[in-house]
Amino acid sequence: MTESTSVLNTPVLWINKYLQEKLSILISEEVNNRGLWSFSIAYSTNDLVEYLGIYYVAKRASTNKAPNSSSDDWQIFDISPDLVPFFPTGPTTLETLQTQFPEGGTMAVWDRMFKMRRGPFPHIKCEQLLYYFYATGLSPNLRMIKIQEAIMRLLDRGDESAQDVNLWAKNHGPIDGMDCKFYFHDFKIYQLEEARDIVDFGTARTYAGNKIIIDYDYHQMPDIINSIN
Repeated sequence: MTESTSVLNTPVLWINKYLQEKLSILISEEVNNRGLWSFSIAYSTNDLVEYLGIYYVAKRASTNKAPNSSSDDWQIFDISPDLVPFFPTGPTTLETLQTQFPEGGTMAVWDRMFKMRRGPFPHIKCEQLLYYFYATGLSPNLRMIKIQEAIMRLLDRGDESAQDVNLWAKNHGPIDGMDCKFYFHDFKIYQLEEARDIVDFGTARTYAGNKIIIDYDYHQMPDIINSIN
């Protein structure tokens, strides 16, 4: 099992897993995302809710039945990361994009751009991540617009977005045997390109693409820092 102080435990790991889960729910056609569970809302079959950091899907209509207390009304929703795979850097050409791309699916390619410090406090680090999102199949441009807006709503709210990511990481660890050793601050989003078509004339496939920068601050837990001394 990988230790939490491993160099594989990076802020990017947690941001990518967070986005992968949220976007997989967005593009899933099987469920109706209703957000956080509430005792006052009447739910129907296939409604998806989040309760205490876990996602549940309704098996039948119910009201005021907590998801973790009624297996007749709710079941845990298993979110497959294959719905929106994330790849580091590449593919850089249409040929490699074609071989890696899920047929009729959505995927993301990411790269760490640079780290910097905006203030005098040395333990607060700043980083930017560059994301390329691609979609093909049915209505790819519409899917890109939905993804763009979802990321803006999730991660363009400064410290409020950071609180959501921190809580998610706390409730969803460990990942690959590692606990989150980072505390995030002040997320911002920069839209570099609107949804656009990329046509591969050799295969007559049309892709939709979008480019986004995620900017955030974070600090590391002491055991991460001490592990390299």
